[in-house]
Amino acid sequence: MDSRVSIDSLAYKGDNVYSDIRNEVLIIRSLMHDHIILYYNEIDMEGLYGYSMEFCKEGSLHHHIHSIGPLDEDELKILMRQMLSVLEYLAERHIVHRDIKTANILIAKKHYYKLCDFGSSVELGVFILYLS
Repeated sequence: MDSRVSIDSLAYKGDNVYSDIRNEVLIIRSLMHDHIILYYNEIDMEGLYGYSMEFCKEGSLHHHIHSIGPLDEDELKILMRQMLSVLEYLAERHIVHRDIKTANILIAKKHYYKLCDFGSSVELGVFILYLS
């Protein structure tokens, strides 16, 4: 088992991106799905803030496409099933990712993909619309 972790999105509390990272942590720490990157813990020390997450040694789908080439049709079907499963899971929790792209899909191992980077995501409130 690989015990490495990835440190992501470090910022100082005064930086403009601090609130985005804080929002990302608040959302991602509550998510448990096979195809969403695992969040481990927050880093909050001496004004520096971020989090650690699962390390995917195969890198991003974006890197794979640019260095090796596009996925074949069968592999693309596997990827799409996994990402649709993630979208269904997020929709059930009223979360919108808002930045799905090949750079935000990591390859954990062969035939196994994980969505990451929830920095632009939002959790929608439940609103009831009354028509009069």
